[in-house]
Amino acid sequence: MKKFVIMIAAIALLSGCETFKETAHPTVAGMQKRTAEELGFDVNKVKISNLHDNGSGMNFWIADTPKGRYACNMDSGLILALGTAGQTVNITCHKQ
Repeated sequence: MKKFVIMIAAIALLSGCETFKETAHPTVAGMQKRTAEELGFDVNKVKISNLHDNGSGMNFWIADTPKGRYACNMDSGLILALGTAGQTVNITCHKQ
């Protein structure tokens, strides 16, 4: 078990701490950047509001862009961050 924990920690460090942290505990700034990339806008053109989770690792937020408002979501949490070895988790946005 100890080797497994060490291996997961090493993978997380090697794969990029920022991505790992954003998957484990998303921030408004991180969601703004990720949403802008997903929707094809400059990060300064996207405003994030109402970021919240449902208590079981699913995050929801509203993204206002020059082309309208989007409802977005993404899975997150420490277990997911460990399971994906810090890889970026996809977000989903639907125009409202």
